[in-house]
Amino acid sequence: RLYDPRSNQKIKVLEDEPISCFELLPDGKIITGSFDGDLKLWNLRTGSTILTQELPNPDRINKIRSICDGILAMACQDWGIRIIDYHDESKLNIMEKLVHEGRVFD
Repeated sequence: RLYDPRSNQKIKVLEDEPISCFELLPDGKIITGSFDGDLKLWNLRTGSTILTQELPNPDRINKIRSICDGILAMACQDWGIRIIDYHDESKLNIMEKLVHEGRVFD
């Protein structure tokens, strides 16, 4: 659920499915990851979805971190770390998958 911190009023329920992680982005948007590998970019003010993108090999997304302006790092249940470019709001560009020797949670 998305709440206005000033009024404590609920703005919107972001998803019907469970969210496994989220990151508040410097530009005021929010990105969520789900248990089935969906990434969603949201307009925080309106609660509306800007973009939904499935990972090529869907798996639980454990953590999303903003690295710098327009670049994210994402840790997945498949032991992979992916670098994501979100400068273009019409598509999340998944640039790289780094495989770790064990599970990555954070």
